[in-house]
Amino acid sequence: MVRSVYSLVPSVEALLALEPEELAGVLMEHLQSLPENETRRINWYNALYDPSQMFLEYPAEKRQEIRDAVLEAWMWLEREGMFVPRADEASRNFYRFSRRGKRMKSRSDISAYRGQQVLRREQLHPRIAADVWALFVRGKYDTAVFEAFEEVEVFVET
Repeated sequence: MVRSVYSLVPSVEALLALEPEELAGVLMEHLQSLPENETRRINWYNALYDPSQMFLEYPAEKRQEIRDAVLEAWMWLEREGMFVPRADEASRNFYRFSRRGKRMKSRSDISAYRGQQVLRREQLHPRIAADVWALFVRGKYDTAVFEAFEEVEVFVET
């Protein structure tokens, strides 16, 4: 079942209050709900300028502002590698979901991905990274912090 952007965020004020990466989660949820034949030919122009697809339910005077916000979200998704250009000549202006993008089915998936980007494994000491990083990227922040402090305590005591 196709979930329109409007069905996901019916309030125009709420939609426009979202940061690009938050709105990217909504956009991804919408795009992932499209039938496969439609996702084979996605591009930002078709998504943003065909009002029957995304913006018809919103007030006409707000559609350009919504388009601008959704384009920012699209660019965030593209920058994060959720979309990649289609490689075949006939579809050169179209995108497909990347391997990472295929895993992003909902706003919560995008939110979890964003959490992973906050703390990169390389930023941690190897002794801490081994036990803690996996917990952190799974959203088990309290356990990750506890385990990190425990590792520091063991190190200091030795």
